[in-house]
Amino acid sequence: MGGCAAVGGDAPGCGRQGVGAEEVGAEDAGFHDHALAGRLITDFRALPAAERNQARFVFLDPHARELYRDWPRVAADTAAMLRLDAGRHPDDPALSHLVDELSIHSKEFSRFWADNKVHRRTTDTKGYHHPLVGELTVTYQALTPVDDPDQIL
Repeated sequence: MGGCAAVGGDAPGCGRQGVGAEEVGAEDAGFHDHALAGRLITDFRALPAAERNQARFVFLDPHARELYRDWPRVAADTAAMLRLDAGRHPDDPALSHLVDELSIHSKEFSRFWADNKVHRRTTDTKGYHHPLVGELTVTYQALTPVDDPDQIL
């Protein structure tokens, strides 16, 4: 989640994020507009714009705990990606607001945030308990253009 991606990609100065294969490439801001995300993860397009955010989904939507086969790992990685963004964008008010919101509403987020870990998404797999198709494992690769380190494809 680049600084812009962490807050949904629509903040001033933030371009739309690209479509990647999976977390948060697939779940990044631009993918929230993609129909496949609605089928795999949740229908981000049906949410109010301010709530179209992967971190909010992971920590505040009960469906996320059922969807991700290893929710604790996904949650820890999500918090660590936000911490990486916070270090890169310490004066970003939208990112600070997101961290505050998650800290208030999720004990798990607060615990993972307190671990002070950082994580940059590269390649990995993610398992799902999908309500329609059953067990899925998705392999993803996140790419960051050299000339735009906040863009994740």
